[in-house]
Amino acid sequence: MIPHPKFLRRILTNATLIWAGVRFGAAAVGVRPDADLPSIVAIVAVTVSLAVLDVRRRHEFPLLENLGVSRVTVILLATLPPVLAEGSCALVVRL
Repeated sequence: MIPHPKFLRRILTNATLIWAGVRFGAAAVGVRPDADLPSIVAIVAVTVSLAVLDVRRRHEFPLLENLGVSRVTVILLATLPPVLAEGSCALVVRL
């Protein structure tokens, strides 16, 4: 079940902001935008982990589960922004 738009917007926005922070942090360390697949997967994995930890830190899992939204759904929603953003970056850099 997809969460209420208010929670959906919060999860997607937080995941996008976390991705931007991770991406800028990776660029500061020296990971180029045209990085190879393992670097991209690592950036996505770190972003999703931090986004899920943010939801957990705010104690939103019990609320979302009471509303019928599973943890798997939250993880999949947190995966969406970094995958789309990294895919977009890869397309732009390769063109």
